Amino acid sequence: MNRRIFAAGALAAGTGIGRVSAQDLPGPRASDGFLSEPIELAEGLLLSDYRFLADNFKANLLGEIENTGDKAFDGQALNATFLDAQGAPIESIYPIPLIPVIQPGQRIPVTGSFSEFNPLEDDWSEATFAICGEHPKHEYTERTAQLDLRIEEVSENREDDSYQVEGTIRNEGEADAESVEVHAIYRDDEDRLIGLSLSRIDDPIQAGGDAAFSIEAELSFALSPAYNPFAFIDGEYTVELIVCIGRPGGYAIEC
Repeated sequence: MNRRIFAAGALAAGTGIGRVSAQDLPGPRASDGFLSEPIELAEGLLLSDYRFLADNFKANLLGEIENTGDKAFDGQALNATFLDAQGAPIESIYPIPLIPVIQPGQRIPVTGSFSEFNPLEDDWSEATFAICGEHPKHEYTERTAQLDLRIEEVSENREDDSYQVEGTIRNEGEADAESVEVHAIYRDDEDRLIGLSLSRIDDPIQAGGDAAFSIEAELSFALSPAYNPFAFIDGEYTVELIVCIGRPGGYAIEC
């Protein structure tokens, strides 16, 4: 049974760094729509597995940012600018927040919505992507270097249309861990990003301490397709659990 209930735009990689071209304009159609080549946002920072998704009210961006360098990366937000066939800007969408600090070797999902401009329906020829704001901001990367967060005591229940997991986050570092998140990242059998669900730990995890987490996802839980992976899962899928440090609530993005 085909359960892909949201439309995705078909995209092809552009030739310039940080650019992607539209294909078969205009509009929404059922397609995987994955970007075929990664986009370099900054040195050692790549945007991959990118596509647009549609729900009943707006279009959504879903992509994955990978840190291929050897240092933690703390960017502020992602900026998307859509261009016409002559290269003139049509619309800029920013900021799309990058909530967690991205550790070396990590792939972190990024998602944002478009309330006015709709990349699945409005005409555009090319889009550019860039990190906006000062980066990295070392107030976070320096703090994460003092932490050693590990996922332990994991208990999972995986079905065709649902996923539940419980576990413990242990802080074996030398500082308290604030704004801790656990991401469940879903990928298809070709290792492409499908969606995500997450759990936020409300209280700081003290050095040497631990905290419980639980994540539950199924088809009917979320309206946003980025957080509703089972709208797209039709067959085998994998789940990767990642613990990361997010930005504190009320943080001002300076873009």
